[in-house]
Amino acid sequence: MTILAPAEVHLFRGIKRTAHVWLLMLRLNRPTGAEEISTLLEIDLETARKHLKSLSSAGLIARTSYRNGYIVAIGGLQMLLPGILLPATVIEDAQATAAEDDLNRGNPAVRRESESESKSKT
Repeated sequence: MTILAPAEVHLFRGIKRTAHVWLLMLRLNRPTGAEEISTLLEIDLETARKHLKSLSSAGLIARTSYRNGYIVAIGGLQMLLPGILLPATVIEDAQATAAEDDLNRGNPAVRRESESESKSKT
């Protein structure tokens, strides 16, 4: 018997290679870019970028701006302190709003997901 929801188990399995980046970002507690992460963790710059993209897709970090990099998002803090910061429904609403904003801005990845969902419903 597991105490985690299947979606949480899937999320943990998805971030197992990127967890060290997420932990570093939690420790730094400020906007962090791929170059700094690459230097601190002694990993390739492209690998750092892939880890950041993965964590961002999972909703654990958020882009602050092109120059400043990423910060730990509410979803990332919620993973650390479940149930203390915000109820899960608030997190889900925030993630849905962010996805809708991406769709409105024309983010092609979100647009493709939205289109495939609407096709599967018909």
